[in-house]
Amino acid sequence: MSLRRTLLATSAVTLGMSSHAFLRPAAGMGTRFAGMIPRRMAAQETGAMRMSSSMADRVQENINSAPVFMYTFSTCPFCIKAKTLLDSLDAQYTEVQLDKLDEGNQIREEMRSLIGRTSVPAIWIKGEFVGGANDGPGVFPLHQQGKLVPLLKDAGAVA
Repeated sequence: MSLRRTLLATSAVTLGMSSHAFLRPAAGMGTRFAGMIPRRMAAQETGAMRMSSSMADRVQENINSAPVFMYTFSTCPFCIKAKTLLDSLDAQYTEVQLDKLDEGNQIREEMRSLIGRTSVPAIWIKGEFVGGANDGPGVFPLHQQGKLVPLLKDAGAVA
């Protein structure tokens, strides 16, 4: 079974939060986490969105937080296709839906500085930017070339 966590929270999500916190609001947090919906739980008991001193640090920490990390929009058809491909390969990945975050536009601006683009999906495997669904080179071209599964295996995202 593929493992992933969809995060729809504000920057209040911190390390060390149990997966159960993603099912209901944490005590004292009001409705901050009410919009979270678990897809499939991640293997690690850590949240992908981490607190840090700067947006650049936070984005880099997010990228390094999982074998496969992606920034997406909840309604983006290319994001959905990329996730469907990774699910079909039983890949473990962490997704952050930027359209559900108050600071989503700030993260996109940091993406522009880091990778020269703000489009989604933006996918990293083992900290290395691999593009989106079809571009940069993208998960679909990598899969068609037989390169995606070895990258996922090397990152520890698939068995």
